Amino acid sequence: MTKSFLFGAAALAATLPMFAQDLPPEEPQPAPRPDSFKASVARWSNNAKGAVSLYYDDNCPSHLEFAIPTLLRHHIPGTFYVCPGNWQGTNSWLGLKWQEAAKNPEIVLGNHTWNHKGANNVDELRATVTQADRALRELLGLKPDALISFAVPGGVPWTVSQAEVEAVMKETKSVVRQGWGDAMANGRNCPQASAGGVFTSDEAIARTLDRAEANGSWQSILFHGVGGDWFAFDAAEHDRFVAECSKRMADGRLWIAPTISVQKYIAERDSASISAVSSSEDGGGEFLLTVNTPFEVYDVPLTIVATVPFEWQSVRISSHGLDFKVPAKAGRVVFEVPPRSGTVQISKDR
Repeated sequence: MTKSFLFGAAALAATLPMFAQDLPPEEPQPAPRPDSFKASVARWSNNAKGAVSLYYDDNCPSHLEFAIPTLLRHHIPGTFYVCPGNWQGTNSWLGLKWQEAAKNPEIVLGNHTWNHKGANNVDELRATVTQADRALRELLGLKPDALISFAVPGGVPWTVSQAEVEAVMKETKSVVRQGWGDAMANGRNCPQASAGGVFTSDEAIARTLDRAEANGSWQSILFHGVGGDWFAFDAAEHDRFVAECSKRMADGRLWIAPTISVQKYIAERDSASISAVSSSEDGGGEFLLTVNTPFEVYDVPLTIVATVPFEWQSVRISSHGLDFKVPAKAGRVVFEVPPRSGTVQISKDR
């Protein structure tokens, strides 16, 4: 190796530090953000894993004495399927009792026909459903187009076709409730799968909660008597079961809701779509929510799940003329919007 080569290399090396010092400083690079902003309608309200409804049939006296106080104490809703025709004459005071109970948002009344005597033909069907419907709307002050959950009475004649039932449901703005209990696992609606029949303890009923949570389904549990009356279920075990419902709801694992609320949410969710999704520079975004159910009837808020930058802790939502803040966690935000079409904007809370 020649001396001239060594000299040249050394000279070049000596100039490098000076050359580096003359370079302009590097500009700070923006923090990485998601490739694309994403948003979706949650399967269940509050983005719960599953949904559960509690049914109470036949306006049993024990509902007023045991079941309702327990639900109110734990802030868990229940749907009580009542027969207003049974409140006539000397029992008229019962109507006032149920009216008072239904002032609580956790207590929802459903149509169980006028007098629980069944229907041998479409005329009897229409009469018994319509009479009960009118009485309930008057009792609760419901609008004519408000939806009411309906339950077919058991143990009585019901010799009407499904088409006839559907026609009367449409006339009265009613919605037939879904099945309940273990029979639902096989897609069957077995009249014996009630709390007073197959289920004998709160532990047994808890398996239905597990099912809803595990497979993301909507499960329903039916009670008749609670602490008394017919098909009686132990009041203390009912209390423990409702407490378990409350715990799972507080943990965000299950949405415990009146059956009509779940029915509305499903209709809204299945009609809803998200389009025109765009990302903002800071990692938030905007989208168009389209909901094809009439807001005057379907009024249960829809839950939206959206991605945000991982470091965000608080997010501002602008939607339907509302502006509010919600917490973000681990790159995700969950919030509710009215079930109406409109633009939704998500940005960092500054």
